[in-house]
Amino acid sequence: MSNERNLKNYTAGAGLCFGIVLLTFQIVNLILTGKTAQELEAINNILTGIFIGMHLLGGFIGSYLVTRRVFEDHFQVGIVTVVLAYIFESFYFIIFGNRWLPDIWVIISLLVGGVIAAYLVKSKQEKEKQYSVLTNSKSIENPSNSETSEDKGKNNSIN
Repeated sequence: MSNERNLKNYTAGAGLCFGIVLLTFQIVNLILTGKTAQELEAINNILTGIFIGMHLLGGFIGSYLVTRRVFEDHFQVGIVTVVLAYIFESFYFIIFGNRWLPDIWVIISLLVGGVIAAYLVKSKQEKEKQYSVLTNSKSIENPSNSETSEDKGKNNSIN
């Protein structure tokens, strides 16, 4: 049951990651329809930056949402999510057309986004764990002076 849930989480995160990239790709294609080769060459660096940024963002968001649901192996979860997204993207562009970036930049930007998300979630969960340990240890060391309702009832009945 747990493996089935993990597979669903990985697939959902990878789908979201690829969806962000695909949406960006489609919007850019819509904007660039009718441009000449010279115009496209002039904005090539800008477009490459946009696509690398969208792969970073997609890898981050997809991995962040999946790694939030786990409490161990954060980096493995983030990497598996972005590798699945890369597989989705590869299948899509094999079937429907050429990709804008070379494969190496796609996987690197996805992995960087996934690792950053995993690190962020891991550090956030460790801080929350430390905070809960600190608050629990303070309540054990310094019990409140207020009596429980049972103690108050016993004291009132004695007086």
